[in-house]
Amino acid sequence: MKTDQKIRVVLLIDSLHAPAWVYRSIEQIKLLEGVRICGVLVCPAVIEKQVSKVIHHKLGELQSRLFDGDIGGPDYREKRDLTNLLGGDLVRSIGSTNSPGWANKMVAALRQVKADVVIKYTDDELPEVVLSGLKYGIWDHLFNAGAAHRRGYEGLWETLLSQPEVGSSLQISHRDFPRQALLRSFSCAHEASVYGTNNPNYWKSSSFASRALKRLMQRGGDAFFEGLASQPNQANSISQHNIDCPGAMQYAYLLAKKTACKLAKKFKYKRYFEQWLLYYSFKPDARLDSSNLIQMLPPKEVFWADPHIVVENERYYIFIEELPFATDKGYLSVIEMSQNGHYGSPVKILERDYHLSYPNVFQHEGQYYMIPETYDNGTIELYRCTRFPDQWEFVMNLMQGVRAVDTTLYYADDKWWLFANIQENPGASPHDELFLFYTESGDFQTTDWVAHPLNPVVSDVKNARPAGKIYEENGKVYRPAQNCSHHYGYAMNINEITCLNTEEYKEQIVKSIEPVWDKNVIATHTYAKAEKLTVLDGIFLRKK
Repeated sequence: MKTDQKIRVVLLIDSLHAPAWVYRSIEQIKLLEGVRICGVLVCPAVIEKQVSKVIHHKLGELQSRLFDGDIGGPDYREKRDLTNLLGGDLVRSIGSTNSPGWANKMVAALRQVKADVVIKYTDDELPEVVLSGLKYGIWDHLFNAGAAHRRGYEGLWETLLSQPEVGSSLQISHRDFPRQALLRSFSCAHEASVYGTNNPNYWKSSSFASRALKRLMQRGGDAFFEGLASQPNQANSISQHNIDCPGAMQYAYLLAKKTACKLAKKFKYKRYFEQWLLYYSFKPDARLDSSNLIQMLPPKEVFWADPHIVVENERYYIFIEELPFATDKGYLSVIEMSQNGHYGSPVKILERDYHLSYPNVFQHEGQYYMIPETYDNGTIELYRCTRFPDQWEFVMNLMQGVRAVDTTLYYADDKWWLFANIQENPGASPHDELFLFYTESGDFQTTDWVAHPLNPVVSDVKNARPAGKIYEENGKVYRPAQNCSHHYGYAMNINEITCLNTEEYKEQIVKSIEPVWDKNVIATHTYAKAEKLTVLDGIFLRKK
């Protein structure tokens, strides 16, 4: 830690019965060794006197009944008692922001405990006088997608207007510079449920405050503030522009459109079903369209996805996830293909009691290894090939107690680098945040993985989740990534990695791949290439 003493934090809340995501956020702050919570100020929310919103409220309840039923996971809104977590000695009530002398009370309370930073979980704006004695300012959470924001209606417009994403940020207000984002991220907006839009976004954001505090401790105050203007791999600034919630008539109209879309989709899926399948081409530099991509169609009872290619003895081996619809549990298979494109039926190579996917096969010192996705088991597992290509044995867990997807290894500068999307909090999405680790041992068969100080190095649903092997071409390094805005697995980006070391990570999008080569393809999310062969997967709308 570069600071000489613990960072003194004051929490500003509106009640000791707080939403579950706030409880989780405070819980993570309390675990930081270099941080001390020196005070908790309770500031009850100001209830605005407004014209009755009975119709608006009823429409919201109707929307919930229609569209919230299939949303799983813990509820970010559930009330949790903070009393035992915080301890009674720290808590002090200072009244609501419209009470007489409120600002003076708050300034006095902050000076009394010598606060360095206020982390704010309330909606009310604070007067500038509060900033005067705070070394690190006031931090508060903002939830919107960048176009507009109205506190109390987070996620509503993004859902009703079918926007592809919803944003969140941890904002800092400081006496020495304009308000700006310490951290920012984007999630996929649900097609119809406001709760479905907000729930993963809030749960992900519950890690923001502890994450920012860690970076402050690692860098020290001066370096921390110098880096605010040039944060790597963050999306464009999130606007604070306010707009009103939809009026009753507009709300009813948009809700009717959502209902009509749901009914149309239900009717459509009586005749069609979604199936992941593969496309391949021996023209890797060609434009990806129907004239260059050849379809590999699985039987109707299964899907094929997540292709990874190995070339051995002038044959292509396409390792895939194979999932029978009857069990909804994936296992791993391999398809053998000749140089002229002839291929056989998949051969099962690995099955477990839990779901397997993303068979990341790689070679090291003449030996083949594989890291499949084992999210459901809470592990990152390593397998060794004992007979190529169909016999594999378990070696070890590289990590355990972690909810990771699409783990991808890469070797550079005498280090093994491990890329994986990680779901830090139950209820958050695994699509949004890319975490990077490295090992100094020179051997990937280890549990000694060091977390990169910028983790997550990408926090954006449009470009975080791995979409295939990291590869080198013409002296440059490329990382395929999923674009899970719109919906899961919608499209892909090819990123050039421009900086990779133990202190920095930078990449830039050089190419985007969208599912536009066939009108019946609605998604594509894994990219594989080896020698002349390129293989993609896609969701195909197929007649029953």
